[in-house]
Amino acid sequence: NNKNVIAKARTQFDAYMGSMEAYLADKTYLVGEGVTLADLTVTMYLRDMYNMILDEAERTKYTNVTRWFTTIINQDEVIRVLGTTALCTKPAQFDAKLFAANH
Repeated sequence: NNKNVIAKARTQFDAYMGSMEAYLADKTYLVGEGVTLADLTVTMYLRDMYNMILDEAERTKYTNVTRWFTTIINQDEVIRVLGTTALCTKPAQFDAKLFAANH
């Protein structure tokens, strides 16, 4: 059922973010001393989560990842391509009726 799928996904996401949190504890970038393709790729992977799911309370669990994410997403070159990225203020909620009406 949906609740089990969501719970499993959340567990996996939290494990991933926990690994990233530990890795970025003493790093500014994923590889080396500047922005690389690794930073850009992972940032794009996390962009929707930071935009729609990870509100301020959730972001406090991942201070190192959030620091890194905002560093990358606020690079002039990234803003020029993507525009600005707003951080989530209220997490998106699944609406079963709306989903059923559209599928």
